[in-house]
Amino acid sequence: NDPEAYSKQAGKLLAPKIDGDKNPLHEKAVTQIQAEYEECWQYCRIKLKENMSRLRLYNNQRKDKAAVGDPLLFTTHQTVLAALYYDHVGVEFEPREEGDEDAAINMNALAEFDYDEMRKAEHDYEWDWDALAFGRGLSFFNEFDIKSKTPIPVVWDSLTFLRDPRAVSVHGNRLGQGALRYGGREVFMTKWEMKENPEYFNLGKLQKGKSDSVSSEAKKERDKAQGLSDTSANENTGDNSEYGILQWVTHFEGKKYLIELGNNRTLLVRITPL
Repeated sequence: NDPEAYSKQAGKLLAPKIDGDKNPLHEKAVTQIQAEYEECWQYCRIKLKENMSRLRLYNNQRKDKAAVGDPLLFTTHQTVLAALYYDHVGVEFEPREEGDEDAAINMNALAEFDYDEMRKAEHDYEWDWDALAFGRGLSFFNEFDIKSKTPIPVVWDSLTFLRDPRAVSVHGNRLGQGALRYGGREVFMTKWEMKENPEYFNLGKLQKGKSDSVSSEAKKERDKAQGLSDTSANENTGDNSEYGILQWVTHFEGKKYLIELGNNRTLLVRITPL
């Protein structure tokens, strides 16, 4: 929790007094991300709205209850998903030479343990679901569980992800051509959730309330598809107040960073070298 030590860890981009005077590098990062966000939004917005409308076709709970519906999209999607999804470890270690049998058995046991600790079955289901529904599934491997010594993969919602218009894939080809230069998503978090992670700062400057954003629109469309009431206008108070946070992966000052912004993309609250 030492701001000065964390400043060195983050590539010396953070001032020793995090909540003190303005840091010109903070302002530069915010300005850069705002420009990147706008470019990504203009490029992705039509496709995102199209994907949101597909949710209603997938599981239309608002149709006339007296009418007969043909859930062709739902049936096709679930059939293909059932054929592709596998809820067990997909690999098995075999001994390379005589005497390696015990090592192979131990490695298979470790793989099973890690698979359960990572909740990989649930993760892969969400990942496969997005890939089949929207043509692309995104999994972010950045967090790590020190106790179980396993990664914590997170499936990023394809309905809220904004990407670099020039990107072909996340890492591009073997030469790095077509790799993602920048992209990200917005999530809603409480202040106490952010306080659990020492990499967050400027939390005292966060403003309450949700922004009219991609995430808000995606939430409305999901509610419509499931026949639920719109809860986007409801605001929690106190410790359960939610803040819209933009999680953005980009290149800044010659390095790759995960940078997070609050207050409608105007306040820097996290910067983590990747």
